[in-house]
Amino acid sequence: MQVATRTDKSAGIFCKDMRLSRLLAIQLDMCGVTQVVDGWLDPVAVENCFLWVVDVDDFPLDSLPTPSLLCHIWAFSRAEESVTLWGERQVHIWHRPFAMTLFEDMVKGWMQTWGDTPAEDDKQGEHPLLPSVVVPPLPAEHDDTLRVVAHGVVAVGEVQVALTPQEWVIFARLWESRGRAVTKGELQALLNASESSATPTNKLEVYICFLRRKLEKPTGRRLIETVRGVGYVLSEG
Repeated sequence: MQVATRTDKSAGIFCKDMRLSRLLAIQLDMCGVTQVVDGWLDPVAVENCFLWVVDVDDFPLDSLPTPSLLCHIWAFSRAEESVTLWGERQVHIWHRPFAMTLFEDMVKGWMQTWGDTPAEDDKQGEHPLLPSVVVPPLPAEHDDTLRVVAHGVVAVGEVQVALTPQEWVIFARLWESRGRAVTKGELQALLNASESSATPTNKLEVYICFLRRKLEKPTGRRLIETVRGVGYVLSEG
């Protein structure tokens, strides 16, 4: 196996919650991380990663392989936020659940500061565990065009968004009929057909909520409108 160099933007995830693990992996990939490793399935490969994201409820730190001193450790738990000492480093453990937008901003901050700090500073623990994130304001005029990039991937302007299979089923139908309302019954039937068992009715509202968060975050404007007594409509603009 090739040993990672300091320019490799690689990350390992230790998380048994497969849904959360997938969301974390998608965010890492979307932010430009070159390699994402499942530490649970491939503990050898993860040793060379320079960022570890650890669910300490399932993976106590002292149960993990010994990381490089250059490795950044981000940990989370259902317990209250705390800081623990692990070997020669302090690891901040933040509370779960946490907003995926916060995680995305943290990854972007880590990517922006990647390689800026000499190795000696890392060894002394001077490199910030959670990089401070400065999000530049959007220019007065910016591209917020919604488009399909590939199956399961859409873009809002320059921001690409990966959708889960259920989200994609809903979005694809709304996209086909953008500007026109699609009934809840039709969307519910598509969800039922995409899963092995019937999806509870309230799940449709949940997936619509997920879609809105993903698609509307880059622009701050409403893209999916509720048509009272009918269903939902995707904006044409």
